[in-house]
Amino acid sequence: MQKQTEQRKNKTYLVWIVLLLYICFLFKVILFKFGSIEIWPLLSKIHQTLLDPGSLVDRLDTANLDLFRTLRRQAAHLNFRNIVNIIGNFVIFIPFGFLVSMGIKKASSGIVVLIGSFGMSLCLESLQLILSMGNFDVDDLLLNTLGGVAGYIAYYLCVAIKEVFHLTISLSVPVKAEKACH
Repeated sequence: MQKQTEQRKNKTYLVWIVLLLYICFLFKVILFKFGSIEIWPLLSKIHQTLLDPGSLVDRLDTANLDLFRTLRRQAAHLNFRNIVNIIGNFVIFIPFGFLVSMGIKKASSGIVVLIGSFGMSLCLESLQLILSMGNFDVDDLLLNTLGGVAGYIAYYLCVAIKEVFHLTISLSVPVKAEKACH
């Protein structure tokens, strides 16, 4: 019994480590896109914002604070880039919702995933605004949050399937049984 508790605790730690790595991935992809992470230009942008807080107000002029404005515009002019943007903003948060649900494993995790997805997205969108590394967009907040909720739903669908089919999912390597001595 104690061994099972220890294994369960280790799996939970593993889930939270993977979640932390995934959050690092989110910061990399959303803030730095697919370019390299360069510290000095980043520090320079922070320094410029601190020296001239008015520039932050200027960047707010380019922010989308009207819900569905970007989505309507992109839907009206569908092309590969717009489709990737819409789907990407949704899909990129699915693992976040899945991993948070997996780490919490409680019925109340849905609200935690909703608030956590929104909060993480708000943090990333705000950093884009502050660091001038993208545009703040409430439609991205919506899509990211819905993606997190989809991850929550996907996790609980997997749990339901596992229970219906009595599946055993193990993260450990199977150990061969030793032959009995004759």
